Amino acid sequence: MKELSPKICEDCLNYFAHHTIEVLIERASSEIEFKYILSSFNNYNNFLSASLAPIGSYTIQKIIEYIPCQFRNEFNLIFVSFMGFISKKQFGILDVKKFIKNTKSENINLLIMDFIRKNFMN
Repeated sequence: MKELSPKICEDCLNYFAHHTIEVLIERASSEIEFKYILSSFNNYNNFLSASLAPIGSYTIQKIIEYIPCQFRNEFNLIFVSFMGFISKKQFGILDVKKFIKNTKSENINLLIMDFIRKNFMN
């Protein structure tokens, strides 16, 4: 995983490699393995580029679905920071939908509802 992690974000945008990356996410069996997966998306631009690409979006959805609890808070805060931008994009909205469906944190749910109230109710 350590050797693979620098290329995971790049590979999730590859038509042929993204299926393998998604299976890797599903089968990550330890916190360390998932930490390496997340390290590939360690900056805003990597995460954003994956969310906006058709096949990258599926990878982000897999992360949302399988992320261990200990990484969820940090991930949630990162995701909420660009949720407004990607929610207006064709593939990003699918990530937002999966994120809302899988969020269990009351604080994050409040942030989501506040965001919706400010941006969509008008």
